[in-house]
Amino acid sequence: MTAVGPQERLARAALTRILEPGDEQAGRWLRTLGAVGLLDLLGSPAGARDAVRGKLTGATERRLDGYRARAARAVPERDLSAVTAVGGRFVCPGDAEWPSQLDDLGPARPIGLWIRGRPDLRIWSLRSVAVVGARACTPYGAHMAGGAGAGGAPGPGPPAAVDVALAAVDNVLCRRTGPTARWAISHPATPATTITTGNDTWHTVGPPK
Repeated sequence: MTAVGPQERLARAALTRILEPGDEQAGRWLRTLGAVGLLDLLGSPAGARDAVRGKLTGATERRLDGYRARAARAVPERDLSAVTAVGGRFVCPGDAEWPSQLDDLGPARPIGLWIRGRPDLRIWSLRSVAVVGARACTPYGAHMAGGAGAGGAPGPGPPAAVDVALAAVDNVLCRRTGPTARWAISHPATPATTITTGNDTWHTVGPPK
């Protein structure tokens, strides 16, 4: 396993502010150019647009303008300091704590994971479940997802005891995964949470509930 250098970690932290989670096209750029190289291109001035487009296959002018605006606002040093101050960390591919299951996502693999909590993410991810479904789920679906996050299927009486000690929060906290995340994060037995979109960015797509 290759150790993650400080510049790589800094660049990946910035990219979580710029790229949408699960964007396979951006993931292919990242794999080809590396985090530092991709960040340099996305932050290039407008005058270098033609050169940038030649290296970022499929990128439209509108998309590049959006990336450039986000890159101008990204301050990864501040984000890394902020997560450290609350006892968290930013885990990247190549770190010993990185869950290897995420590599199966290929170009949709997260750029990195912002984590708050003491457990080792890779170890706890050996016992994990995925909650998936329709983005515009029914109230019943939201109810069941909330129960899964609390540790068991909803029913009369209190939820089952949480024995899965990690809440892995989805890339996009919208209607289908928001209830799972809220139950898990608020539950006193949940010692760790993860997000992919920056240490204070919870909703990338979809309205909060």
